[in-house]
Amino acid sequence: MKRPIIIDCDPGLDDAVALILAHKVEDIDVLGLTTIVGNASVENTSRNALNILDTIGWNIPVIKGADQPIGRERKLPNKRKGLGHVVLQESERELYNINAVDFIYNEAIKHNGQLEILAIGPMTNIANTLLKYPDIKKLIKAITFMGGATGTGNITPWAEFNMYVDPHAADIVFKSSIPLTMVALDVTKRAFLTLEDTDYFLSCNNIHSRLFADILLAIHKRECLWREDAIEIHDAVAFIAMILPEIIKKKKFHVSIETNNKGSLGSILLDYRNIPESDKNMDISVDIDVEKFKSSLKKLVC
Repeated sequence: MKRPIIIDCDPGLDDAVALILAHKVEDIDVLGLTTIVGNASVENTSRNALNILDTIGWNIPVIKGADQPIGRERKLPNKRKGLGHVVLQESERELYNINAVDFIYNEAIKHNGQLEILAIGPMTNIANTLLKYPDIKKLIKAITFMGGATGTGNITPWAEFNMYVDPHAADIVFKSSIPLTMVALDVTKRAFLTLEDTDYFLSCNNIHSRLFADILLAIHKRECLWREDAIEIHDAVAFIAMILPEIIKKKKFHVSIETNNKGSLGSILLDYRNIPESDKNMDISVDIDVEKFKSSLKKLVC
């Protein structure tokens, strides 16, 4: 039986990489993409999702989610599309005619405790679902999410982007008792690709590999001022960690998130004390087998 999965995302360059990979995995059943404001407005992330899917020939539903985080406002210019200069097929499809909260809940009921969620954007849709349907806690098998930093952040000195955009949503999810795996920035940054890897994907010359390579080049162009040799694909790391959990080393912690202090908003707080296992609310990635990660990408895409 294929694993039923919803991908909650804000495409986004590295979201797009994760979606390309997901299309190539045969033993998962991606029920749909729920979109969220994050890298761009929810209108633009939703349109990006449709365009990515149509470019790679994947006909699954795209469901628009919340247009604002919980308890704060995120203003983004409409011209900020979130995908740089990557050229995609313009989709003529419409968004699925249901809101993200109801879609997640309906699929959770339908799959009777087997539904998994990959969250690679701010966690607003999941939190809103928990607020509207508290009984969903027992209907979700697990959530794997890209987010958080146990060291240095990437949007502030302490906070990773997804956690910073909607810390209140993350707080709700962290307290939900749903089994959680955090694929943290500290680990995703180690699994970077290079221009040599990009050349490899270009040489494969199929629709997935060409788009994959185009996106890697766009990320490199955007980030080369910071670290010239590194092409970081954070969301793809979270996806591979979900389908091949053996590539990451995990440790269980009690984790909370800063929601009040403006200076440290979105920062992750780990309890290192010797507390009972039952008080620890999630697994956190602490290391990754980079070679196995890269090998898995090449096998899937080429």
